[in-house]
Amino acid sequence: METERLLRESGDPGAVPDALSRCRLPVMIARLHADAPGVHRPVPLAARSRDRPDVRPGAEPGPHPCRDPRGRPRRRYAFGEARPERRTATTGGPSAYVRGMDIVEVLPQLHMFRFRIGQAYLWRDGTDLTLIDAGDIDAAAAIEDGVRGLGLDPDRISRIVITHGHCDHYGAAQELADRYGAEILAHGLDAAVIRDEEKIADPVLLDWERPLWEHAQTVPPAPPTRVDRELADGDELGFGSGARVVHAPGHTPGSIGIHLPHHGVLFTGDCVARVDRVMLGVFNIDRERAVASFRRLAALEPATVCFGHGDPLTTDAAAAMLASADRDSGLQVEHG
Repeated sequence: METERLLRESGDPGAVPDALSRCRLPVMIARLHADAPGVHRPVPLAARSRDRPDVRPGAEPGPHPCRDPRGRPRRRYAFGEARPERRTATTGGPSAYVRGMDIVEVLPQLHMFRFRIGQAYLWRDGTDLTLIDAGDIDAAAAIEDGVRGLGLDPDRISRIVITHGHCDHYGAAQELADRYGAEILAHGLDAAVIRDEEKIADPVLLDWERPLWEHAQTVPPAPPTRVDRELADGDELGFGSGARVVHAPGHTPGSIGIHLPHHGVLFTGDCVARVDRVMLGVFNIDRERAVASFRRLAALEPATVCFGHGDPLTTDAAAAMLASADRDSGLQVEHG
């Protein structure tokens, strides 16, 4: 396993099992293992054709190894990542698939759009729609198709709330906002980064995070993106019967959670993640502040928690958040 090899070369082989148990986020492992069953192995360059580089000249081409029967790019799963039940986008149900993106129903009015790396959420108030994050620069078409596949109209997207200034969370925001007249909202401390007026600070990486950070760099850069409204702690957002901003710095200075107390829903951004269990998010600029933010979010005791990476939690969410915040606060030297 490539990730295991990199971790072992970090000089602490004894930490490998624990590190691996915590580092299976899609953002952390972005490629399949070369020795996994069913993985396509490339044909030598000299024998490739232009249209189908995987097929030798004169051979009968079979199904494309990287596309589904309809010719769409296949969803690539990270090692250890669960594959949800698949249904077509037009039939509804707990999970669907469009343009290399999974659509997962979290609540009747809330769906998750899961990309190769990262995810976004769609909240519905009647016909009024709100996006929480917007994927990377290539995600706009998939999001549009996903919205339509749910029987909704992308023209009803009123706002796009960005949880923080990393490119896998706001890359498609400008394109979608320009097309549908949506307002873009982000915390004031990350707004200059999102507009490309400032550069985001590098995270302080633990040794086990370093190879994972390199994998995360496969996300394409985001374009300069306008921020129509700069947010601050406690601001009301105009959706979800009173959604409010919870400033949660540490991952970035302007990271936010979004709390819908009427519905018991909390969006954590990348402050918190879920990989087998709930844990502090990785790649933090200020780990001490991130721990304090984790505790603050956990104290809200939400019934449903939606993470920036990892599957949403809809059962015993408050207890899991509180237990993990208490555990992680004493283990920062070990795993961030």
